[in-house]
Amino acid sequence: MQEQDTINILISQILSKDDELVCLRQDNARIREEQREGNRQILEKLDKTLDELKSMRRDNKHLANQLSKALEDKVQAEKQSELLSSALEELKNLRASELFELEKQKRQLYGRKCSKLDVLLSDGHPPRGELMEKAINYMNTFWTQLFAYLNDGSYSIDNSIAERFIRPLAGERKNSLFFGSDRMAHVSAVYHTIISTCKMQGVSVLDYFKRFFSEIVKGRRDYEHLLPLTIGLE
Repeated sequence: MQEQDTINILISQILSKDDELVCLRQDNARIREEQREGNRQILEKLDKTLDELKSMRRDNKHLANQLSKALEDKVQAEKQSELLSSALEELKNLRASELFELEKQKRQLYGRKCSKLDVLLSDGHPPRGELMEKAINYMNTFWTQLFAYLNDGSYSIDNSIAERFIRPLAGERKNSLFFGSDRMAHVSAVYHTIISTCKMQGVSVLDYFKRFFSEIVKGRRDYEHLLPLTIGLE
């Protein structure tokens, strides 16, 4: 009987050891699984970090290429700017020399004309007719105005354009015989001047007068900006 009890005790101890061994195996398996899961997460983080590093390297390479291109463009722009500045400086010098030469020629021409006029006005000049004397005195009085075209290329050397545009006015003056008063003559001159200016600028006379009086009603009095060429009509 004692032997049987001893055997049962031994069997129960063996079974207990087996249960502990099973638990140990299960714990070992669980620890290994946790280690594998932890290693997998670490590997995933490492892979993600490597991808980010690769992306940053690509971005850095792209930025480096852009910076290199920007530097090349800057160097090219500086070279072009230097060439342009040099060309402008040469053009400026050339323009200055041309202007100096033109001014020199103008002074020479003006001097020759002055000397000729002095000869005509001198007391030792042979007598001339009354009309010639009147013309010489007129030229002497308006010498600066007569040669204003030398100072401004926009001036015409003669008044052929003005004469061409006042021809209708001369015809009207002959047809109407007289204007009745100095004031109406002045009004007629202003009227025909506006019409002729509109024709020269290619502006409709009717559209101009509509726009002009509309601006006057609004209170504008800046007449230099209300001319046919400055009022804004096309």
